[in-house]
Amino acid sequence: MKHRFWIGTYSANGGEGLISATIDEAGRIEIEGAEPRIVDASYGLWCADLQTAWFVCEQEDGQVSGWLLEDERWVLLGSASTGGAAPCFLDISPDRSLLAVANYDSGSVAVIALDPVTGAPLRCSGVLQNSGNGPDPDRQAGPHIHCARFAEEGSTLYFTDLGLDRVFAASVGNGGEIHDKREMFCAPPGFGPRHLMALGNEILVNGELSSSLTALCKTEATFMPMDSLRTDPSNKPDNLGGHLLVEDQLVWTSNRGADTLVAFRVMQGALHQVACFASGGQSPRHFARVNKHLVVAHEKDGIVSSIDASAGNVLCDVVVPGAAFIMSA
Repeated sequence: MKHRFWIGTYSANGGEGLISATIDEAGRIEIEGAEPRIVDASYGLWCADLQTAWFVCEQEDGQVSGWLLEDERWVLLGSASTGGAAPCFLDISPDRSLLAVANYDSGSVAVIALDPVTGAPLRCSGVLQNSGNGPDPDRQAGPHIHCARFAEEGSTLYFTDLGLDRVFAASVGNGGEIHDKREMFCAPPGFGPRHLMALGNEILVNGELSSSLTALCKTEATFMPMDSLRTDPSNKPDNLGGHLLVEDQLVWTSNRGADTLVAFRVMQGALHQVACFASGGQSPRHFARVNKHLVVAHEKDGIVSSIDASAGNVLCDVVVPGAAFIMSA
């Protein structure tokens, strides 16, 4: 049996749009074709119930588009401005009425209102702009929002700022208005928080610049640090953290430079590494579970690899120029 997935690509690296692919039970990947209208899709979300996907267009004039998959063809439902530059992450509210967007280059987080029936993007209903510099006086980086996620109840938005070395929360109104920003975690200078995910009452944040993973305890007012470990056991110079995935009580992250995938388990607030293996290419930017395999998009060499996660073996490599992210059906 074959399972469908899609590969978003960067046009500057030779990408031809959104690539359709399948993977079989043995991990063999077959490329089926490209949708050239969906460009610079460095992140996307799939909703099986609606047969609809939403994609960022990571360009200076940031856009989010919604697409219906109908008879194996993508039909455009609509698009909306993200109110910022280089959107790179999406999350959907629990009631599927809003999208949260992280605008990396402009350092802002946005909320997009969706049509309640079709899921079509209607308008940008709220933008919150970060400003200032991080706690590292030598770096003096400005804001760079890399991830934005709704809390379980949908009225709170968590977002990471790689430039400011902080994790924030904000309240979201029913119409998508963003207000009442507050700081939840001030990371060590040079941490560079990239992605954030929840595991029960614990929040996991990976540091892109520090190549580390931190477990935080969620309280009403703040995120309290519990444990932190490096994600790259080899300590390769200039390694950067990549994607963060939580599934089945395991926390997966990638190393861009060391070119590995690493799995951790959180036990009573402590992080324990349980696996580390080669990702199959250079600079694993994003990966996803597709059926029983991990499929990895390597940004530097345009390799998409399938991996048997139980054994850490690379099963198949295919060339996809500009490969940036993986979305499973």
